[in-house]
Amino acid sequence: MQRKLVQNILAVLMLFLVGPFAVLAQPQGPTAVVTGSVVNVRTGPGTTYTIIGQVTQGTTLAIIGRNQDSSWWQICCVGSSQGWISGSLVAVQGSTAAVPVVSTPAAQAPVAPPAAGWSGSYYANRNLQETPAMVRRDPAIDFRWNGASPGANIPGTNFSARWTRTINFDRGDYQFTAQVDDGVRLYLDSWRIIDAWRDGSARYETGIFRGLGAGAHVITVEYYQAAGDAMIAVWWDKAGQYPDWRGEYFNDIYFQGPPLLVRNDANIDFNWGIDAPDPRVPADNFSVRWTRTLHFDGGDYIFSARTSDGVRVYLDGFTVVNEWHDMPAGEYKVYNGRFYDLGEGNHTVVVEYYERGGIAFAQVWWKEYSGGEIPEE
Repeated sequence: MQRKLVQNILAVLMLFLVGPFAVLAQPQGPTAVVTGSVVNVRTGPGTTYTIIGQVTQGTTLAIIGRNQDSSWWQICCVGSSQGWISGSLVAVQGSTAAVPVVSTPAAQAPVAPPAAGWSGSYYANRNLQETPAMVRRDPAIDFRWNGASPGANIPGTNFSARWTRTINFDRGDYQFTAQVDDGVRLYLDSWRIIDAWRDGSARYETGIFRGLGAGAHVITVEYYQAAGDAMIAVWWDKAGQYPDWRGEYFNDIYFQGPPLLVRNDANIDFNWGIDAPDPRVPADNFSVRWTRTLHFDGGDYIFSARTSDGVRVYLDGFTVVNEWHDMPAGEYKVYNGRFYDLGEGNHTVVVEYYERGGIAFAQVWWKEYSGGEIPEE
């Protein structure tokens, strides 16, 4: 009898001691569940405020405040710090009627960070999972591993990587481009600009962000390699910077390293003969990548290229012409490719060309196709 009485007293004491803590452990009030892949948390309600951390998809955070129009939520916590997260990048659970409006000081003008390259995290799997097997600083995202390992503890296939960097941008519209084999995603301040998370051979993927505000913005690039060749290169251009073709001229035939020259070319219509395209570019064993976004009427199209040596033509990442081989010295040839049922609107054309030696010649054009034989002119 006494033993049972002691057990009951102990049980009551445990409820008294543990009960309050158990209640505190339960989530109170509304929560925000992160829907973006990698989302920035800031010191205030807006993209001009300083980033204090990042949270990943599925993270649940307590909502403790809001701005005037409820487009940003004050949350707790990232580490030990309260912060703000964009309402467009979370799913709210529970009633927010009682959430108070929180005033914040105006954001200070961001300071341009040092040009320290990209923070790269490499994973020994295709899904950016678990602890990175390698972390390093990369001066540029411009890699052609071709089956080789990117570095220590990383296989040559079935790996993934995530790069982040803060860049100071001028105000304007920007086009972001990735040349990739296999999958790629690109985020600008957590907005997904390129979403091509799939297996595929080398191709171009593009995305446009209009009305970017001046100041510091965070770019995140995610990549995975399945099997075969492995490559990724990422760059961007401000609208109007290259009104015609953006021409990148390289010191080899493989587009490796930073280009020797980037310029605006009015047309792809060159007969350099035995001369170099520019004093900064060699006369032989060079390559050029031209990129341009134009408006097309809807319909079927024939894309044509007349070149010495190799040429490839891509339309919105799809390969239309693929003739990547040498030509006999002094000769050139016309190659044609068809693209059916192109939708009306803006489309990105990318042309790659290399010159092995001898005469350098490159012309590219296209016409709507209504059937019949394909003319060479």
